[in-house]
Amino acid sequence: MFSKLSVLGTMALAGVLVLGSAAQADTYQWDGGGVGSDVLTPENWDPDGVPAEHDTAVVPGGYSVNMNSDWPVAGHTAGRGLTLRLGTTGTGEAVLTQTAGNLDCFRKNIEIGTGTAVGTYNMQGGSIDSGFHTGGWYPEVYIGNNNSAAAAPSGFIQDDGAGDVIFKKLTLASSGDNAKAYYEMNADSGMLLFGQYGMYLTVSGSGQEAVFTQTDGTVSTGDWRENTIKMGGGVGDTGSAIYNLDGGTFEVGTVRTAGDGNWGFEFQSTTNTYVDIAGGTLVLADELGSHTGTWDYAGFTSAYGMANFRAFGEEITEAFQLEFTPTILDSRGFTTGDATGPHDATAITAILALALTWDADTGAAGAQDGDGAWIGGGENWWDGEGNVAWDNTKKAGAAFGAGNATADPTVTVDVTGVTAGRIVFDDANGHKYTLTGGTITLEGDAPTIEANVDARIESVIDAGTAGFTKTGPGTLELTGANTYSGVAVD
Repeated sequence: MFSKLSVLGTMALAGVLVLGSAAQADTYQWDGGGVGSDVLTPENWDPDGVPAEHDTAVVPGGYSVNMNSDWPVAGHTAGRGLTLRLGTTGTGEAVLTQTAGNLDCFRKNIEIGTGTAVGTYNMQGGSIDSGFHTGGWYPEVYIGNNNSAAAAPSGFIQDDGAGDVIFKKLTLASSGDNAKAYYEMNADSGMLLFGQYGMYLTVSGSGQEAVFTQTDGTVSTGDWRENTIKMGGGVGDTGSAIYNLDGGTFEVGTVRTAGDGNWGFEFQSTTNTYVDIAGGTLVLADELGSHTGTWDYAGFTSAYGMANFRAFGEEITEAFQLEFTPTILDSRGFTTGDATGPHDATAITAILALALTWDADTGAAGAQDGDGAWIGGGENWWDGEGNVAWDNTKKAGAAFGAGNATADPTVTVDVTGVTAGRIVFDDANGHKYTLTGGTITLEGDAPTIEANVDARIESVIDAGTAGFTKTGPGTLELTGANTYSGVAVD
């Protein structure tokens, strides 16, 4: 157990109790007076010296610095680490690039672009507060808060090669009108773990922009109390709070008790406030007893809920939904057949089930099997409610087989090509689909061709060096001039 007062020694003197004081905290400002830009070079700071535990390190706008080993060198030994302020003073942009070592800010703050300048933390290696601490006493991180004057957003980039990052709380653009902030999670093997309070995206103010984008790695709220991804500033808020899940895994930790559990996503606005899923995996928490934490608590009423979730930028409706194992949530965020909740969300994992269905006859009701042309912008796609245009940028799934074909359909891909996240072949009333013509590009976190029935693709398939996965019991014929690397067949 940590105490707020470290008693180094006591002695009685003239009836007065004298307590030993904690380590002296100093403030160091970067002036770049040394050789190179290493944070451990004493001459780069004013006063000369290297900021250590308890100290505050300030890097003004206009400077770029590098961290290549542990900082502070000895970590923390007296209860607190280092306070880092990046782009909180001066003008222009302050950049810190970390390639190795551990940044120890135990029980301290990391502030990025929270003043008059712009701050960018570029993490290419190493870790932040990687050691486990009891009581959730990890650093609190504030990005772009109270910075209405900054012309560009401040941000944190956890890139490929970066290790684990543990924050007590991460706050993006939470206060100050027009504050802007972003976080990019691209680390292939790294984790972003919240030690206690989770992440806040624009919780007050107007005109703010807070964007969290995940393309790889794992983001977890852990199993400590009160971990929530709180998004939006409430009714009337004009800011944007967006979580883009394009790859990797986001997981809500175990709900501990009804009073202090992990709430998953808490939406406080329906204006420009949403989670957009275009890949990756969303893992929900277990729920205890009647606790209504993950999906159907107060935040998921008729005003909020699944309207705050999107797939490839499209709002999720009852026919355009996320599929869960072992259950399905309808457009209100409740288990299908349960109009009021709560439901028992026991270890369910969300997977992207979105697929627009090919519609050869847009004049008839519903999706119709048959011949036609697959063109970017073409409206031969049924989303369950009506026809929509194919958008190559959304990496949507393309499903062929409405169950009413009268002959073997052939769909010709436009000569300019199309892009999809996956392709699904389903029952075409006993008939077989053929895709021919231009190139089909498969992109996304896990490009897949699912052949539940026999199908043929004569088009060239461009799935990059990662290839694609073939699933389903049907036979898939590939006759195009394809070159593959890393193709998996299930």
